[in-house]
Amino acid sequence: TIADLDESPTVRKPHIAEAISFRLSSAVGGL
Repeated sequence: TIADLDESPTVRKPHIAEAISFRLSSAVGGL
C-alpha cells in the first residue's frame, strides 16, 4: 500500500532529497 511505501526508508530518503532540492531551488528563485 501507499502507507507501506511511505514508511520504507528506500522511498523516504529520495523523497527527502527531492524536498531539500525543491527548497534550495525555491530559495535561489526567491533571491
